[in-house]
Amino acid sequence: MPLIPKFAFKVSKDGKSLRVKDVTGPFSVSSPGGYGTPNEAISAIASSSVTIKDPEGNAYTITGIASDVYAETTIPQTSIGVPPGESIPDGVYDATFSIVGALATYTYTTKFFVTWNVECCFEKAQAAESAIPAEGCGCSCKGGSNVADYFYMIWSANKAFYCGKIESAKAILEYLKQACKTLSCSNC
Repeated sequence: MPLIPKFAFKVSKDGKSLRVKDVTGPFSVSSPGGYGTPNEAISAIASSSVTIKDPEGNAYTITGIASDVYAETTIPQTSIGVPPGESIPDGVYDATFSIVGALATYTYTTKFFVTWNVECCFEKAQAAESAIPAEGCGCSCKGGSNVADYFYMIWSANKAFYCGKIESAKAILEYLKQACKTLSCSNC
C-alpha cells in the first residue's frame, strides 16, 4: 500500500492561526499507509505544501508544512487572507496537501470546520449572564437565558460536520452567527 498522508487542523486559542499536524504516523499492520518500509520514509520527503480554500472559495497555498510523525506547523491568519489582528472566520474550509517524496508525489484532501468566533461570542455572553467579566471581553454582551442552548448547537454543528452532514453544519453555524449579532458580542 502506498503512503497515505493524513493531517489534522486546529484553530489556535486566540483564533488567529491554524495549527496543522501530520497525523500519518509510522507504518504498521494497523496503519499500512504510514511512513516507513514498505512506504516512503519520512527522510525521503523533499517538500510539502497545503492549499486551503476558505468558506468564500478563495485559495491560498502555504509551503513548508512539516511532514514528520506528529509534526506541527502554525499557519498565521495572514497566510489565508485574514488581516492582521482578526480571527480566522468560521466556516467550512477545504485543504489539499501535496507531499513530494523520492518515490512519488502524494496528495491528501480534507475539510475542516471552524467555530472559534461563535464559541468566543457565547463564552462572552455566558460570562455577562453570570455577571463574571469575561477575560479580555471588549464588548458589552447581552446574555440571555438560552446561552447554554447555543453551546449545544455548536456541538451539534460540529457533530453534523464530522458525520458528513456539511450543509446541516453550515446551516447551524449561520444561525449561530446571527444569534451572536443579536447578543452584541461579535467582536471576538
